Amino acid sequence: MKKLIQRLFSHRFFRFLLAGGMNAGFSYCCFAVLLFLIGNKEVAVTLNLIIAVFFNYNTSARFVFKDSKMDIKKVAKFYGVYFSTYPINLIHLHVTVDIWGWNAYISQLVTFVYLPFITYFLQKKMVFFQVDGKKSEG
Repeated sequence: MKKLIQRLFSHRFFRFLLAGGMNAGFSYCCFAVLLFLIGNKEVAVTLNLIIAVFFNYNTSARFVFKDSKMDIKKVAKFYGVYFSTYPINLIHLHVTVDIWGWNAYISQLVTFVYLPFITYFLQKKMVFFQVDGKKSEG
């Protein structure tokens, strides 16, 4: 059993899924609280993006990509990745809530099914493509 766990943790994507679960929980709680307090889904998503991405950077860099160096360029690229997925999130909310009539809380939960895959790919290719002078592992 110990070898299985070690083998799982040796795969970056598995670590990404674990960290992603924690990040998603944190992010969703931020979104839900902000939506409840503000009452505007677009503003809640925007503020959530700013707050949650900083939390996500630390877990992704250290746990997923094993990169302990805090580099302002990487942080900027990391935010860039999330801002590039931001329109996808807003379009998703618009379609599911405003057109299809879904509940905004449920709609945002659905984004956690597909956005992490897009985010992982972009982080791997744009932010953490080189760690400790070596190309990042798959």
